[in-house]
Order: sequence, then structure tokens, then C-alpha cells
Amino acid sequence: PAELLGSLPPKKGFHAAQHLRSSRMLGGPQITISSDRHFEEALELSVALSPPRLEQEVTAFTVELVIDHSRGTKHTQPPSDAFVKRIEFGAEAGKNMIQNMPSGRHFFVALVARLRSGQTLRSAWILGKTLPINEGPFDDKRDVFGHLRGKCKNCPCKNFRILHEYVELNSKVNESTCRGCGCSSMDHDTLEMVSQEASSFDLSDSQKKKPSPNKDKDDDSAVSGPKVPMPKDFEKWEQLEKDMFTCTKGLFHPRQMLPKRRSGEKGDTPARVSIVTPTMESRSTFHEQIWEVSDAQKWPDKELIIVETYQSTPSKFFTAKEKDDQRVVFISIKVPLASDLTIGTKRNIGTYLASGEYLANFDDDDIYAPSYLLQMVGAMEEQAAQAITLGSWFVYDSSTGRVGQVDVRETTKEDRKGEDIDNWLYGYGFSYVFRREVALQVPYSDCNMGEDFTFYSALRRRGNTRSSDAVKDGKKREAVALCYDTYGICLHTLHNRSTSNSWAQREVPQEEVADMDIADLENILHRYIKRFPRTASRSEFIGSLQRRYWTLRVLTSKGKFGVRCCAGTTALEVKQNIVKQVGGRIEDMQLFRESVPSWKPCGGKEILDNHRIGLRQEQVWLVLPIDHDGCHDVEITIVDVPDRTMKVKVTLPHFVVKQQAVFDALLAKYGNRNSAGAGKPILAERFGSGFMAVDLDHWLCDKRQFFMPGLAELLGRERA
Repeated sequence: PAELLGSLPPKKGFHAAQHLRSSRMLGGPQITISSDRHFEEALELSVALSPPRLEQEVTAFTVELVIDHSRGTKHTQPPSDAFVKRIEFGAEAGKNMIQNMPSGRHFFVALVARLRSGQTLRSAWILGKTLPINEGPFDDKRDVFGHLRGKCKNCPCKNFRILHEYVELNSKVNESTCRGCGCSSMDHDTLEMVSQEASSFDLSDSQKKKPSPNKDKDDDSAVSGPKVPMPKDFEKWEQLEKDMFTCTKGLFHPRQMLPKRRSGEKGDTPARVSIVTPTMESRSTFHEQIWEVSDAQKWPDKELIIVETYQSTPSKFFTAKEKDDQRVVFISIKVPLASDLTIGTKRNIGTYLASGEYLANFDDDDIYAPSYLLQMVGAMEEQAAQAITLGSWFVYDSSTGRVGQVDVRETTKEDRKGEDIDNWLYGYGFSYVFRREVALQVPYSDCNMGEDFTFYSALRRRGNTRSSDAVKDGKKREAVALCYDTYGICLHTLHNRSTSNSWAQREVPQEEVADMDIADLENILHRYIKRFPRTASRSEFIGSLQRRYWTLRVLTSKGKFGVRCCAGTTALEVKQNIVKQVGGRIEDMQLFRESVPSWKPCGGKEILDNHRIGLRQEQVWLVLPIDHDGCHDVEITIVDVPDRTMKVKVTLPHFVVKQQAVFDALLAKYGNRNSAGAGKPILAERFGSGFMAVDLDHWLCDKRQFFMPGLAELLGRERA
């Protein structure tokens, strides 16, 4: 409710921590978070709300994480354009744990609460960290009673190691804490007991959760699950298969799911591209959109692999679509309440089931133009790389409806460390395209935070292992290439459920958006924009409005020249610029997107005056009256200086010439360059009360008179 907030929304550039301080001064609600205990692969947060009744208004918490490269020594909050990771965090106050965190890192951490009113409330930034990996002596794998403990039943932690600082003997004498995941020793398998049943492991404890006060006690999600037998041929499996089975606690059986992989089709078409999208039940509203976007791709041989987790109902859309479209591979995995598979594991499942030579990461809430795969795979092959990602991209701020452009080349001009630039360049997985073979050799890490950056960093360290690609044209080729998007082949979404954040240097005007490649999606793009309600007038992520200009090359039968255009330029505006630069009349001009044979117009290909030129149009063909015998000779007068009674005339066949043609025609008719006596003749034009030499490389346009000091000498005449 508005009365609970008691403060104004933050303005552009107004930091979240400042917003919270304003709330405190006004007596508004507060979110306080702290991180007191530290673990290797988990981040524990304690959440307190004031007033306590505020918890009744919270529909969901989202944690925002930023890696602190100063390791807590310089700053108390991240820069405004930092790389932000967002993670859903339930809706209950108290102590909560984020698993699958990278070890040995420092973070800026903030919490955002979404309220029933649709408004949001932020906490201040705090500093958090994870401990470095420390296997320790063998005895550290035992609990306080000496029992040898193994993998955790509640999270992906594979090995128990006791955290000596937090042995809680006062409350539960039979428990101790795992340094890795922060879970109790009682949540880890007792290896002496498990060794007697080596052929199976138990999922029941992993599915037993503390009942939520908002859930019925008879909820099916709280029912114990069955024991899942270990496959008999488990030891013969590939390592990736073993990892997927154990990371999912048997929820994904790779050998049983293998029949879902489509057979490769050989032919004259380009190699297949497998589009891989991890998703979940709560994001089902995006499912139809991601299928439409993938189906619109111009790449001929493609498939869409959806790896979904759900707790209640699998995606109705993809359940039906898989039956109708053989290009859809739908994997739906039911997970226990309040738990999920990591994004890294979902991506590995997609890699495993893909049948394409190339893999493309598509986020379910992003927009990819029909030209996207053609552009990205083409750029990757051109650079002889094994993977590629965008080095500049476009973003859509759903809260304001504004589009911005992020260009990492601009950030490199600032005083930034190399690691920060690498995070920007290689940390956004929504635009990853890579060969399947390298993803099988270097799979994703089983985590949610930084799994994309870790994957591409491993590829970069590994280098270009294909001998034919490692060196080309005498230059070393990188394993991961970059593609700079200037045509709008992708639109990355920023909204309150985004898992990433990026800061755009400029806002893109609407007329430029209409010229971008994503505009080819038409109805899909229209529904996408309508999906998000406007909740703000200013964007926190996008800079000032800036128009984009480029030089359009105009080809004629008599030569070529450039015309400056801005995004959204129409054919009529190009003609108006041509008249200013070269001369002529608009009604005599015809523009074409393709070359005109013998400069004779052919119906149907002309660019009409009200049609946009488009960002990808680098050149146009201009047909003039001279190309179909409709142009009269152009007569030019040259006047002597200082004797203005002495004049001569030269005739040119048309006006599409540079001023050099006037000079050449004069010499051809009345003399040569050596007949000018001591000095070279020059052409001039009036400038104020005097004269100024003209640039012979400029176009004639509508000029029909020039002046020439020394014309009398050139002609060999006496002045009056």
C-alpha cells in the first residue's frame, strides 16, 4: 500500500541506498539484510522487515548481486553501470540461503521486495563473500561425532567438510555445519550407511521441505519421494552424463532421455543450429514468444530445445507444440518445492540433447531478429572462431518502454580494469553462439551465478584448438569472437525479473527502432512491447537520446558520391540531400536498392518517396534524365578577373559532374595547362566582396558561372 511506502520513487541517478535513507527519514518501511556466516558455495542472508506487517504485502524477493573486484577494500556500493545478477529469493523474511555461488568471491548484495500494490522496495547494499575452496584434512569430512559425511540431500554440494567456526553444540548436539553449502551435517549422507546400498541413493530427504505457513499440510510437494536406483552401467557413462545425473539427483537420466535427440540430416543446407532455452514454470508466459522468435529465424535447419523445471504443471504450450513440431525438443523436469536445477545444469542438458553443429543460447524473454542466426554464425565462421558473443547490443527497459544501445567499446575508453571489461564482453549469455563439440569438452558449471562468464572464460583460456582455425592469414585467431550489433538483431530485456543488467550509453529514437532488424518480427514485437506495463518515465539503465548518422553511397551512371543520412531517412529525404549536393530536380530522380541494368529503370524495384532507406542499405542506385535521353546540355560561363567584360562559355553534357569537369572543358576548348603563362589558371567564385578559389573535387550542383584570374592570358587576349 502507498501508506506503507511513504517515499517518492528514485530519480535517475538516485542510488538505491539513498532511496532507502529517504524512506527512513520519512518513517517509511525498511528492509534490512545482513550476511554474518560465510561458506564456500553459498551465501546466507538474514532479512528483516520493518514494520513486521510489511511481510504480508511482499509477493517476492529478488536478490541483486554484483562482484566486488576490490574485495571489500574500496567501495560500499557498486557503480551505476555494474554487471548485476538477479536471483529470485522467495517471499519470506528470516534466514535464507543462495546455493551454487562461485567460491572465493566478494559481492555487493541488495534485496528488492515486490509488493502486492505493484511497487518495489529496496534495501541498502551490503558486502558479502564466499570462502575459498579448502578441502582440508580427511577428518574434516566427519561431523562432530566422527561420522563420515558425503553429498548433501538438499543442494548440489557433493562433499561435506565441517566448518569449525559454526559447530552449534548449544542447540543441537548432533549437528554441525558444512563449510561448502551451509547445510546441517544431518542433511548430508552418512557414507558408512550409503556404502551398504551403493546401488541407489535416496531422494526422499531432498524432497522433504519445511511446510510453508501458506501451504496446506497435505500438499503433494511435501510427500516423500521414492528411492532412485543408480544405473548399473553408471561407471561406463561419459563424465558429462554422470554429472547431469548426480547434479539433478537422478531427476534427469541422460541415457533414458537420449531418444529425444533428433537425428542429424545431411544435405546441401547449412549445418543445423540448436537453439537452447532454459526456463521454468513461473516463466510460462514467455513460452509462446520464444517459439515464435525461434521459428522466425531464417536459418534453414534449426531446432528449439526447451529445458523446463516445474513444481505443479509443465508448460501447456510446449507440451502441445512438441507433438505438432518435430523441431521442438521439450524436456520438463519436476523439482521439489522451493528448489530448482541450476541454469548451468539446464544448459548442459540442452547441449547433451542438441543435434546441431552449432548451439545458440536464447533467453525466453528476449527478442531475436529473423537475421540473428545468419549474422552470428556467419561472423563466427568469418573469424574462424569456436564461439561468439555480442560486443555491442540493444536493450529494452520494460518499465519505461525505451530502447538503448550498449557498446563495450565506449566503456573501454574509461578508466576500467581488464576484468571489468571482460565481464561486460563475455558475461552476458543471452547472445552466446558456439560449436557443440567445445561445449561437450568444456561444460557449464553447476551454478546460477556467473555460469555464463565461467564457461566462456574457460573457452578463452583453452584457446582455439582447431588447427585449421588457430592461425589464419598469418594471424592468431581467438577461440571466442565478438560481433558488434549495429542493425538491431537482438533486443535484451531489462525488467524486474531479469537475471542480468546492462547500462546503455544512448537511447535509441523510435524511428531507428523501426529500421532495426527486430522490426521484421512485426506482430511478435508488437505483442512483446504491449506485454510490459509502463511504471516509470525515466530509465535507470539508458543514457540520453542520440540520433545515429551514416553515409549512404549513391551510384550514378556518371560517378558516385555520398549522402549523409540519419536513421529513419526516407527516399524523398535522400533526394532532397542529393539536390543540395549535386543539383537537379527531385521529380527527375529515381532511386533503386539494386543495380539497374544499362541504367534503364525496371518496374517494381524503385524506392518510393515515403519508403525508409533502412540501416542495412549501404548504397543506392540513382537514375537521372541523362540515362534515358531526357537531359539537356549544361552551359557554363567563365568570367575574367579583373576584366569582367571578357567571357567565354563551355558546354557540359549533364550536371552530374564535379567542378573539375568545367576546368577540363575550358582547357580542352581554349588552351592547355601550359598556356597560362607564369601561373596556373584557377576557377573562383564570389565570396563577399572578393573571390575564393573553388575545390575542383566538389560537385557542380546548380552553379552556372565561375570567375578566373588569368583568363585573358589563357586565351591570349588583351584586356580592355
